Amino acid sequence: PAIIGEAFHKAGFNFVDSVKGVLFLSLVLSTLGMYLFLKALFDSYLSAALGAVFYLYSPIHMTLIYVSGSVGASMGLVFPPFIFWAIVKLRHIKSNKFLLVGAMSFAGLILSHNISAFIFTPVIFSFVIVLKLLAVKKEDPHFLRNIVLMFLFGLCLSAFFWLPAMGEKQFIRYDLLIKRI
Repeated sequence: PAIIGEAFHKAGFNFVDSVKGVLFLSLVLSTLGMYLFLKALFDSYLSAALGAVFYLYSPIHMTLIYVSGSVGASMGLVFPPFIFWAIVKLRHIKSNKFLLVGAMSFAGLILSHNISAFIFTPVIFSFVIVLKLLAVKKEDPHFLRNIVLMFLFGLCLSAFFWLPAMGEKQFIRYDLLIKRI
């Protein structure tokens, strides 16, 4: 999110307008991602459009933008629909394009808001399990392999962020923070 905000700032926006630009971009991209996911899942323009509008006006979006102004958490809501979209597409189509979309979206989720990554990862895995249990005859035989590759590639793309954090967690004293609160 900070890099996107810096792009707005370099384009001539002041700092406040750069934050507003990132928040607006998060709304637009999350709506687009939800539309693409629902269109691929249900193959219906109406359900995709309605679902995207409901996702846009969901209480969590409104709270993150209008109450807390959390740029990272707002950007964290952009990537799950794109991950779900890539998973649905990988179920039927053998394409490295959707493997890359899913991996970059998973990396974007980790980089934008790691707490959202912890929240959404079990939901994403549950979605994969449900899709596998509801397997259709047209399913790609390498579906699970592609999903694992997608997540591993996403972890590798974001390793510059989470790997040092894992290595340096010994220097952070969480117990002192909890006692003060």
